[in-house]
Order: sequence, then structure tokens, then C-alpha cells
Amino acid sequence: MLDMTPLTFQRPRLRPTKPITLLSAVMLAMNVPAQDITLPPLTDWVPYEVRQPQTISQLLDMLTLPNNPEQALRTLQDHNRPLDLNQLQAGQTIRLPKTWFRQEPTPLKVTRIRCTGKAEPSTAKQQSLYPGMSLGEGDIVNVPGGCQVSLSLRDGSQLQLPSSSVVQIDTLRDSPDSKLPQVKLKLLQGKISLSLFKKRPAGATFEVATPRATTGVRGTEFRVSHDPDNDTSTIEVLQGQVQAQAQNSSENEALNAQQGAVIGAQGHIQIEALPMPPDLALQGTRWQWQNLQAATQYVRQNLQAVNDVPTWSAPQASPGEDIPTEHDSAAPTRYVQAAAVSPSGLMGTPATFALCQAVAALPLPVCPVRFQIDDAGERATRLELRERQANALATRASTQPRNPRTREVIALLPPGQYEWQMQDIRNDKVSAESSERTTARGQFTLLSSTTVRP
Repeated sequence: MLDMTPLTFQRPRLRPTKPITLLSAVMLAMNVPAQDITLPPLTDWVPYEVRQPQTISQLLDMLTLPNNPEQALRTLQDHNRPLDLNQLQAGQTIRLPKTWFRQEPTPLKVTRIRCTGKAEPSTAKQQSLYPGMSLGEGDIVNVPGGCQVSLSLRDGSQLQLPSSSVVQIDTLRDSPDSKLPQVKLKLLQGKISLSLFKKRPAGATFEVATPRATTGVRGTEFRVSHDPDNDTSTIEVLQGQVQAQAQNSSENEALNAQQGAVIGAQGHIQIEALPMPPDLALQGTRWQWQNLQAATQYVRQNLQAVNDVPTWSAPQASPGEDIPTEHDSAAPTRYVQAAAVSPSGLMGTPATFALCQAVAALPLPVCPVRFQIDDAGERATRLELRERQANALATRASTQPRNPRTREVIALLPPGQYEWQMQDIRNDKVSAESSERTTARGQFTLLSSTTVRP
């Protein structure tokens, strides 16, 4: 007999599940087997400011993840808690490994070439350099005797290659998202002077290697040289700080402003203070050199303008003869730069002087001071002058070149101590940060032989 009792069916209870977040979905979509990855050290994690609302997918578009993306993404989330990487808002700051940002080549522009002879600077491929030329990774720049080459990075940092220098460009990259340029140069011979953009991000890499040492930049103005004949490298820090590491050592040595180091074939880093420059004082009808130090040599160079780049000759026991106040030149102001060289071969910060013999008929003696401005392509250049008064700086002038052909500025200034800086102003102003870059800076003392006011 059949049992006609109705059957009752009960839906089985389902255990609640956690919602799958977009971050997890991206991980699952990658379908990569789990394996350990070597995480970047904490020093390689840099802040990244979100400029507009971003999803995790948009964030990944600007990164190059290591072999295990799933673990990499979990690491990103762990390093940025309690922020939710699934939906980032404008103005938020997260931390990302700088090595994960996508990098692209960036140019190193030739801005100026000066030669006294027929020899021309060139690359290792025998291609002659010319102003406006772009150099890239793998290029080797040869600067023959009697020549100087000025180079510029996209952020406005300046490199000066004096006579008989050979530099190889190993790494020259930038990330449009992180704004962290990666620059590695190899100085094979000669000297390189660098003035770096002061607002370079903390995570940016700038290294100059020689056969004896590697210099990691933390400063803004420094020089590196290498003499292959005696296998010796030198580092001279004018402003900021650098980290020096001998090639046969794993330890870094910090060099602060106005310090230098000599690294010989044994790899020992010998740090010492840079020598102070000489001074000039009026004695009768001549400018006389003052503050000369024993056991110190000097270099001196006459300039065409107050911001001219000198071509140093071999050091001598003195800066040379005193300078007469009267001269036959049609220009009323002469320019001279001098620096001291220590017994170990380290050169200190140069002192620049503008010596004036003509005075305008004004309440104070006023002298014309000439600045030469390089043509920076499609950019305008602005000169800013500040006078040092009682340990303070007062803005004296801010002007653009008046003659587009000669690219020069003539400033009428009273005697005193001045600081100057050149700023390149991009015509395509994308943002306030990228529209102006300080490309060169310096200081000088303006002296006049006329002391009687009209």
C-alpha cells in the first residue's frame, strides 16, 4: 500500500559569505599561483598623492607589478591601511614602491657648447653635439680640451662638463605618475658639476659613479671628478648633502655642504673641509687679493658675464697679479672668478666679482652688470636678483631678456653682495609645479672703485 503522506521539501540553509571586493576580484582574475616575492625595503616606499578619484584598476595601469601580483596587491593594502584601495579619492596619499612605477625614457638636453679651438664635443658614435640635441641612455659624451658643455634635465637640473671630460649615461628615466626621475651617470674621466632642482622628490635617484666611488645625491650642488692617470676620484659638496661609497666597500659616508673627499686606489674615503675662496679689496688704484692661505693653491678665470661658466686652468700658488681699477675695455664692468684648491686637490666654492670703474650720475654709484642667458628652446627665461642686506635678502630685479638675439640682461646695480637665479618658464603651463624651473643660480660681489657720491 502506498504511503500518500505529502512530502515536505526544506531549502538547505546557506552559510553567509563575505562580499568579494574589487581588490579580490582583480587578484582572482590574474590567476597567478601563490609564491613569495621579494618586497622592496621600506626606504623604497614613496608617497603618491591621488590627483583624481581612482579605482584599483586605474591604479594598476600605472604600475608594473612583480611576478606575484596577488601578493603584491595584498602588500599594497597592508601598507596603506585603513585606506580602501578599491576607491581612492582626490587628495588622499598612499605609499607605493618607487620601483613599481612605470618608467619611460627622458631626454638630457644640450643647452650650451663653448670651444676655443676647432675640436668639437661628440658622442662615442662620432656624432657632434649641438644646442638643443637630446641625449639618452647608452650615450657617451666626449668633451675635448678647450671645450665646455652644459646639459639640462627635464626638471631644470643643470650639468656642466668642462674640458677633457668623458661621461656615460647609464640610466635616464622618469615616471609621469610618480615624478621620480632615475638618473645614473658614469664619469670615466675629467669632472662634472651638478646643480640639481631643489624640489626633487625624496624618492628620486641621482647617482654619479666613477671607477673609485659612487655618489648618491642628497644635495643640490656638488662636483665629481676622476683622474685615470693616478686612479683617484674626488667629491666636492657646495650645498646639501651626498652619500659616497667606495667601489670596494659596502659602507656609505655622508658629506655635508662645504666638505669634500678624495678616494684613492685603496678605496679609503678621506673627508676634509673645502678651502675658502680669496677676497678682493681696493688698495689705491688696484684691486688686491686678500685672505690667501698657506699651502693652498688657487685658480682664476676672467669671465664674459657674471654668470659665465669658467674654464679652469692648472692651480697656481696665488690667484695672480692684482687687478688695476682702470682698464681699456669698452665695457665698464669686468668679471673675475677665483677659487682655492687644497693640498689634496679639492677645490672650494668659487668667489665671483664684478669690478666696476664707471658710475652713473645717481645718488648712489650704479654699475651695469651683464648676464648671459642661454636659449632654452620654446621657453622664456626670467632673471631674479636679490641683494643681501644685514643678513637678509631684498628682491632687486626680476626681468626677462630684452634682446632676443643676444639673450642678455644688463642690470644697473649699486655695489653690494647679490644672489641670482635663472628660471625657465614653459609656454605650455600644465601646472604650477611644472611651469617654472630654476635652472641656474649663483652669487657675486659687485665692487666699485668710485666711492665719492655726487
